[in-house]
Amino acid sequence: MPEYLIGLDPSARRSYEKVAISTERVRIDRILQSICVDPVIDDETKFAFRSERAGLRVYMDAEFWVVYEVVGPGSIVAVNMGFEEEPPRVEREEPLL
Repeated sequence: MPEYLIGLDPSARRSYEKVAISTERVRIDRILQSICVDPVIDDETKFAFRSERAGLRVYMDAEFWVVYEVVGPGSIVAVNMGFEEEPPRVEREEPLL
C-alpha cells in the first residue's frame, strides 16, 4: 500500500476535528489521499487558488472543499477545509495555445 504524508495546518485541523460523523472523516481521508495520488490542477475538481501564499490549490466538489499545498511526491498540507455553501474563490488555469 502506498504511503501518503498529509499535514494539517491549524485551521484545517480544527475543521477536521469538528466533523463528528466518522463517515464524513473517512470521506475526507479518501479525498486527501486521492489528492496525494494526483494533485494536478484539472479545472474540474482541482483548481489554482489565488493567495498571498504561493502555490496553493483547492479541491472542490458539490459538498466539500480543501485548500492544499503540494510539498513533495505523495505529500500535501491541507491549509483549510470546510463544508460551507460558499467555497473559496478559484483561479482557473489558462488553456495552453
